[in-house]
Amino acid sequence: MKKMMFAFAAAAAIGAFAIESANVVGYNQVEINKEYTILGIPFTGTTGTAMSIQDAVPYCTGMTKGGASTAADCIQIMDSEGNYNVYYMCNGKQGKATVVGGDGKWVKDDEFAVSTATMPAGTPFWYVSKNYATPYTITVAGQVLSTSSEQTPLNVTYQLIANPYPCDLPLNDGVPYVAGMTKGGASTAADCIQIMDDAGNYNVYYMCNGKQGKATVTGGDGKWVKDDEFAVTDAVLPAGKGGWFVRKSASLANITIANPNAAAE
Repeated sequence: MKKMMFAFAAAAAIGAFAIESANVVGYNQVEINKEYTILGIPFTGTTGTAMSIQDAVPYCTGMTKGGASTAADCIQIMDSEGNYNVYYMCNGKQGKATVVGGDGKWVKDDEFAVSTATMPAGTPFWYVSKNYATPYTITVAGQVLSTSSEQTPLNVTYQLIANPYPCDLPLNDGVPYVAGMTKGGASTAADCIQIMDDAGNYNVYYMCNGKQGKATVTGGDGKWVKDDEFAVTDAVLPAGKGGWFVRKSASLANITIANPNAAAE
């Protein structure tokens, strides 16, 4: 659980987009400069379907290739049970076996073919870099989601979530209170969102019941509030970034992630 640094392309919210066949397309750039990075996919494919893993995180100069996940850069995607599917940046081998067409492609651990896995918009994942001391940039292009909201299923207590839109997502508008969320007066008693900062630590926000301990948080009932603060937060989940959603009750089956641009559209 280390730090990530996300660098959205200059003027991404405006200048990096073009209109093609009534679809909004764009790109984002992610600087990899830490061993462990939490990322999210902020686009869908240009046909409106989920991007392949090969397009979602394409090979670039600086990535480390290898014949196994222990020797190469990796993508770790959490499954519905909280385990991880691991893909490594292949050098054409899986151990001593040849992976046909595998050089510079993502291959799943213990498989011997280029992966056909897909990564829908909003897929959160860990990017594990073997050569992070020399920073490099991954560029991803895709189509912007036009839906007003996305449902994110919650299957485990600690679940990775990601912003599926290529713009910052204010927590209180973008991840609104829904029935089943646990409110409280501190992160120990309420559902939480944990977002990694540039130093590799987490900023923690809890679903408030109007209190921070015994103190009143004005307008805080059903809102995200930062631990040790006494006001409704204006924090965001940045574009291309993920975090942890920590639920207190298994009855909370999903959360809504709302498009911050839906009102303007």
